Amino acid sequence: PFSKCMWEKLAWPSQKNLSSQFSDMLLRVDQLAKWTEELETPKSIWLPGLFNPSSYLTAAQQVTARDTGVALDKMTIETHFTNMWDASDVKDYAKDGTYIQGLYLEGARWSQGEGAGDAYEVSGTICSGYLCNSKLKELMSPA
Repeated sequence: PFSKCMWEKLAWPSQKNLSSQFSDMLLRVDQLAKWTEELETPKSIWLPGLFNPSSYLTAAQQVTARDTGVALDKMTIETHFTNMWDASDVKDYAKDGTYIQGLYLEGARWSQGEGAGDAYEVSGTICSGYLCNSKLKELMSPA
């Protein structure tokens, strides 16, 4: 009763319109094509572009557990925000874990630049910033 077309009930649930879904699909195909050309893990991966991002995170956890000798059931996922704002800024692989890009914040923002506070280092990567309130958007300018 909710689907207008026969195929719609079998489709992936999404709030995006078709043109936006199509452009995302082209970016996904491009990412996968680049990945398969070199047959090695990219230095930074567009996480929302994966069809099953949790499996990639699990695989990264397994590789890190194998490299460090820590039992997989003792591993946790930590997230640190780096000072790299573009994927092309990543020059080498992360020492522990993986670099990802493409995450969005809703109702908040990540401080950067002067307001980011003191920088700190995690496994050789410079990180800084903190979560803060989003900036209000002016919808109508006062006349």
